[in-house]
Amino acid sequence: MNAVKRGFFSLWYRKKTALLLFCVFLILAALVLAGFSMLEVCHQEERALREQVGATVTLNNYHTEEADLYAGSNQISQESVEKIEALGLSHSCTPYYYSFAQESETLRPFATPEQREKFPQESAWIRVEGTVDMTAAGEFVTGAYQMLEGRMLEESDTFSAVISSDMAQESGVSLGEEVTLGGYYTAQGGQDTPVTVVGIYALTQEQPHTNAPYFNLENLVYVTPNAALRLNGEQDKLYSARFSIRDPEQAAAFVEAVQALSLPEGEDLRFTVDDIQYRALSGTISGLTALAKAMLGASGALGAITLVLVLLLQLRSRDHEIGVLLAMGEDRGKIYAQLLGESLVPILLAMAGAVALSPLTSQGVSWLFQGSLTQPPQVSAPAVLALFLSGLALTLCASLVTAHKLLAYQPKTILMAEG
Repeated sequence: MNAVKRGFFSLWYRKKTALLLFCVFLILAALVLAGFSMLEVCHQEERALREQVGATVTLNNYHTEEADLYAGSNQISQESVEKIEALGLSHSCTPYYYSFAQESETLRPFATPEQREKFPQESAWIRVEGTVDMTAAGEFVTGAYQMLEGRMLEESDTFSAVISSDMAQESGVSLGEEVTLGGYYTAQGGQDTPVTVVGIYALTQEQPHTNAPYFNLENLVYVTPNAALRLNGEQDKLYSARFSIRDPEQAAAFVEAVQALSLPEGEDLRFTVDDIQYRALSGTISGLTALAKAMLGASGALGAITLVLVLLLQLRSRDHEIGVLLAMGEDRGKIYAQLLGESLVPILLAMAGAVALSPLTSQGVSWLFQGSLTQPPQVSAPAVLALFLSGLALTLCASLVTAHKLLAYQPKTILMAEG
């Protein structure tokens, strides 16, 4: 009887052991596929997270050189910003300008009668900030302001403004109307600047009015950058620039590249990297990645231990059979191939069953992520190939015990031990 037929009958005779091996490795193979699927999902989610969240690097120069403590805080040159953008490491830049304006016939600042009497000249002054990202403005970050009507400024806006409800009431201005900010820096080329009111904000709590009126929180006007530049005239420097980085992992490299430019601002430049959201979310993904790796490692180790134990138990009960075959002159290689096949067949069938059940495995992985995945998990072809190759390698390694016994034992020794 040849080795293949003998192996088939042996499998049928020991079908309970083969079924046990099949069930154990079906579970282990399913865990391995789940681990591969989780790893792939984690890599996909990390890539998607980098693209969706990104990071920002804000550039400031706190070294004020000019006497004007408000607009004098603009200490970053446009040339420096252009050089940084030319690096190609950021995909957008949001500038922030400080400026000042005078009251006009269409827009008046809010002041109490006491303030107007005590500070007659300053009662006509208005603080102005130029930005298209009002959510990053200090008063909105701290909650001192909240939108009442309209909307915040957007990147597509030009010569637009958001004013306070008190200033709107003082000036009789409604949403959508055009008002004029009077030029304050006229000596430096600043001009009167018409802007359209697209939003009105309100203070969230009462504030004291004891200082000059332009310090009143009601007298801060947000405008688009082009309006701030017209008000500032030749003072075209900016207070801060926020650069958006697509890959948060490249934020540190961006800072190093900017520092290497040797910009005129020199050591006065300060960098603020905001990648908190990415770090918080990537921590969760890193934890799941570690779980997937642990699952793969544990499944492999458990599979190796189980297979070695099963083969040892099989060999102990088959010493007599091996001794008889050797005594009959059967080739040791054929005996090894028969015993290897008896282990390999149920293992390969178990892995094929795990692949067939992979949709259920993918659903389990999706449930683990609580439906927050950008793409549904799938068992990839490389994962299936790796599963079968690892199963084959594991079986070959575990069968070294069988090979050693076949090479070391003589038929007479085995049969005498059995007798």
